[in-house]
Amino acid sequence: MAAFVVSLRKLWMRIASRVAGSWVAATGLLMLGSSLSERG
Repeated sequence: MAAFVVSLRKLWMRIASRVAGSWVAATGLLMLGSSLSERG
């Protein structure tokens, strides 16, 4: 995936992919926190 992002020529496409990646990471952390809080 990183090689695909590097190959993007337009700056806005690189920024959009980084924003999308950060949202995916944030969603994963929220889901992890939610699953851990249900156990305790």
